[in-house]
Amino acid sequence: MRFLKNHKVRIGKHSFYVRITNRAIIEYEELSGDKTMNFESTGNMLKFFYCTAKAGALSEKQKFNYSYSQFLDLIDNYFSETMTAFNEVMSEESEGQDEKKKLMMNP
Repeated sequence: MRFLKNHKVRIGKHSFYVRITNRAIIEYEELSGDKTMNFESTGNMLKFFYCTAKAGALSEKQKFNYSYSQFLDLIDNYFSETMTAFNEVMSEESEGQDEKKKLMMNP
């Protein structure tokens, strides 16, 4: 699977690049114990968002020195903004993958 791009999101006064990568997925699985990408809980969504923010920083060659707990402290007062940003990134990635599939099926 090829992932599309870095997404810049702003939550409160902090900006993060997020990118869905294989590394982010593996780190999410290790952090959450979830092997099915089940985002039914807010905790799992935030853990995945944290892992994609780490991957985005790496891709942009920026430092990301936050533990998961420190990341939660940064976004703690911005629940609605955080969930909106997460959902927008997931939607953009999903739409992009759907477009790729259509192109591959209809050359």
